[in-house]
Amino acid sequence: MITPRTENKEFSEILEVLLEDGLDGMPRVFEMLMNMAMKIERNRALRAEPYERTDERKGYANGFKPKHLKSRVGMLNLQRGQQSHGNA
Repeated sequence: MITPRTENKEFSEILEVLLEDGLDGMPRVFEMLMNMAMKIERNRALRAEPYERTDERKGYANGFKPKHLKSRVGMLNLQRGQQSHGNA
């Protein structure tokens, strides 16, 4: 799971976008939320946080790949996490 410190920083950035840009900032907010959700999903699938060593680890995070998603609020530029399933 994302650590509380990282999570608070990311939520603070989301609030800052909303306060500065209002509804015009919604595409950026959705990008940020989707990227956060994908990081959480990858960590759960790997059963470990980045740089964490556990017996339960099921692979390794292997960077990000750009992904474009057309939505009602416009085109979202996402960063899809990659993972390798080597011997953990």
